[in-house]
Amino acid sequence: MLLLPARHGPVPVLQAWFAEDVTAVYGCLERAELVDVLQCTPAVADALSAVTYARREFETLLIDLSQTEAELLRALDPKSCRYEVNKARKLIDASPGDVVRRWERSETDAKHLIDAFMVRSGYAQPTADQLWRAGRESGALEIHTVSYHGRLVAAHVVLVDWPRRARLLFSATIDRADVALRSVIGPLNRWLHLEELFELRRRGFHEYDFGGVTTDRDSPVYAIGQFKRSFGGRIVREPIVRIARHASTRAILRGGLDARRTLAPTWRALTAKVGRSRSAP
Repeated sequence: MLLLPARHGPVPVLQAWFAEDVTAVYGCLERAELVDVLQCTPAVADALSAVTYARREFETLLIDLSQTEAELLRALDPKSCRYEVNKARKLIDASPGDVVRRWERSETDAKHLIDAFMVRSGYAQPTADQLWRAGRESGALEIHTVSYHGRLVAAHVVLVDWPRRARLLFSATIDRADVALRSVIGPLNRWLHLEELFELRRRGFHEYDFGGVTTDRDSPVYAIGQFKRSFGGRIVREPIVRIARHASTRAILRGGLDARRTLAPTWRALTAKVGRSRSAP
């Protein structure tokens, strides 16, 4: 289980990823008023019902890294993925010095690219500095990048829980309005994803988690799921459970988490409550 700090509005939250032991999760409540138990086992989710204020099922795409590299390559969709990867390989073969892949690049460069992509796409707020810093300091986050002619084209941030799982947290590319790079962005981004699978497989990881998909064709993020499914793998459903130490906190949040922007007075009260009670179980 990996632990990382985050926030819900003004309230600090502890994230617990991939929990398989309910006792360890209950121990998290000694450290934080609110804990997000992300992609845990169903047994853990069920055992946390007494302290849960929200639960939902999360669909994600898992790729089995026990496969050979040849099997991983064959699993790619021939038209939308393998063709693009082959274009990137031809580009690299033609001028190998022009393409640079790194596992560790300037953190600032990668974060700026990801934040700009998220703002441009309207998906979410820029990446939380606290989460980014804690993940980098603990070694739980890895930065994978590819550059072309010295310019950063794509950056991926991967959450690593060796040897069980590596999970994509953020993925971003440079703005396609850049005419000079437009034709290489897609191929190099897909190639970087495949190279990550190969690298993580060689390091002994059991599976790669692409970080969420949807099978709802009406969803605004359905195309992102299609992109991820082009790499093969299988869709699974895993619980996300939000728990709180105090019953009164759970009572507030059962109706207010998703509507927190319209419940500012409630959230201010909760912030004050958390500050007063953090040391008292």
